[in-house]
Amino acid sequence: EGQGLSVRMAHLHRWGVEGVLTAGVTYNNLHPSHNNTLGVAQGGLGLSYSHYFQPDILAAYTRHLATLFRLFFEALPSAHNASLPSPFSLPTQQPPAASLIDTTNDTYATIDERVRRGEDSASEVNYTRVAEGVVEFERQLHGIHLSPEQQRDPWNTTFSSNLSAIQEWMPVFDWNAYYKVFADKDDLSLSDEELAEAFTPDAEVLIQSRPHLTKLNALLHKYLSDRRKRPTLHYYFLARTLRAYGGSLSAEWRKEFHSFRKILTGSDPPPRWRTCLSATADAVGWILSRNFIRHHFNPLRKTLALEIMSGIREAFRENLAEIEWMDKDTKQKALDKESEITAKVGYPDWLLSKDEHLYFARFYGNPQPAKLKSLLSGTAHLNKQSHRFSYSKLHRPEDRSLWGMTPIDVNAYYSPDLNEIVFPASILQPPFLNVGNENSDTARRNEIRALRAVNYGALGAVIGHELTHAFDDSGSSFDGQGKLVSWWSQTSKDKFRASTHCVASQYGSFAIPGGIHLNGNLTLGENIADNGGLRLAYRALLKAEGEEALSHRPLPGLPYTAQQLFFLSFAQLWCSKQTPETLRRRVENDPHSPGEFRVKGSLDNFEPFDEAFCQAKTHAMLKGKQPHRCRVW
Repeated sequence: EGQGLSVRMAHLHRWGVEGVLTAGVTYNNLHPSHNNTLGVAQGGLGLSYSHYFQPDILAAYTRHLATLFRLFFEALPSAHNASLPSPFSLPTQQPPAASLIDTTNDTYATIDERVRRGEDSASEVNYTRVAEGVVEFERQLHGIHLSPEQQRDPWNTTFSSNLSAIQEWMPVFDWNAYYKVFADKDDLSLSDEELAEAFTPDAEVLIQSRPHLTKLNALLHKYLSDRRKRPTLHYYFLARTLRAYGGSLSAEWRKEFHSFRKILTGSDPPPRWRTCLSATADAVGWILSRNFIRHHFNPLRKTLALEIMSGIREAFRENLAEIEWMDKDTKQKALDKESEITAKVGYPDWLLSKDEHLYFARFYGNPQPAKLKSLLSGTAHLNKQSHRFSYSKLHRPEDRSLWGMTPIDVNAYYSPDLNEIVFPASILQPPFLNVGNENSDTARRNEIRALRAVNYGALGAVIGHELTHAFDDSGSSFDGQGKLVSWWSQTSKDKFRASTHCVASQYGSFAIPGGIHLNGNLTLGENIADNGGLRLAYRALLKAEGEEALSHRPLPGLPYTAQQLFFLSFAQLWCSKQTPETLRRRVENDPHSPGEFRVKGSLDNFEPFDEAFCQAKTHAMLKGKQPHRCRVW
């Protein structure tokens, strides 16, 4: 109980296994000058949020956990053996409490024996009964969670507290015992004096929700105080561990994970080579990135991306000056924030420097190959090192040389905490960015014009998308230093909200097969960014090429103008095919709208698209009959 629960969960967290909540080190966006601080948020669910409302998924999840329990217990020595080993061979020797699952614990051994006997026999029915208990606990845990939509509001999910206060709100959990597990000055990179102050009762903690902590306390108390329910917590932690590491075991385990994933997604597992490639990229992505940049990345791509970005940022400033709903003072603050946005493109400088090994040591530690004889032991080592790296940032300024993605990630992001936009090298490839051969003759000029239209429609829209995130319904709550602060006038804020309500209502009217509508509030930030990104990219292209040039057909044999190529390129980005299961899960949980509606919503709101694809007479007839267009930026 109390301390035992806290210590158990702390050790699981060290090995990358999530418990009933998430705890770690976070950027202090309430007090940036205080450096990185402790953070506590909700966590511990084995399924997506919406899955807990679907009985068929919960039934499949119960069968999945029962199978994992069976595979696990069949692989263990007899429960009557008092010296049960840890189920996993870890890279370093740890005391029993530090094992991923403490099978020497008397309570655990007793439960193990009971499940094996089931008071009758070790049948599938008994594993199912235990799995049902775990799923019911998760269902109740889900009941106290904030929804994905609620989690998007930084004002209602970011609060400053301290260890003394959260101990008062959650007395069933011994926070002092929990953090003592991490009180290693070598792991934390702290001096003795700093270590002494790191986990005092007054130590600052950023929490996501006080009501969540008090409700979690009540839930845990209910299970800990009832001897019939208490074993469920042991099996809950076992289930979390098996789901974290089971995929690194034998083919029988992998087959079970593939079967359950197919129920959730409706798709077959990828080929083995792709699975291995993805696992390697996830595990040592920075090492792969270094080889990719050294041997396969054309520096011209970074130059072109920066050129496009410069045009996009200029378009934002010009666009802002024309917006009528924002007052002068708020506009100036928006300009100030935009000027403070840091852009990271391609890869960090240190990746090709003599210091790269220092970063690799921080990310991956110093593994001893002799002790990493399996995928399982290697995964355990990397998970523990990831946790150590996270806590090494406690009470330190944020290291701006670090990236939240590796250069081999085909993605991009905006960080409101750091006020930075990041575009890894892998997104600077086709279809996002195409490199032509500069030449002065007419054919080459036409090729360059076509490529520019395609590039602005793709990468340009992505750059504009990330830039707009700094001013969407969530990003607009942070200033240029990444501080959560209200910098808008009330008048501008009210008009901004009115324009965002239009977007939320528009996208909420879209539905997928089966009649399930998009959640316009959940997807609002991404939809604002999609619309703003398209508008900024088009404006930048118009300035780079000129309106007359966009009306030309630059590609012989194709009937498309440069203007049309821009929109085709934008639409092609989001062309995708998904199973009904995946589509439903995305609509109910993902803040991004499905690709079809990312295109439809953005183009519906942008008049130049009509001009590009409608003949002048038709466009004039339709102009007065168009439904109301939504526009924020």
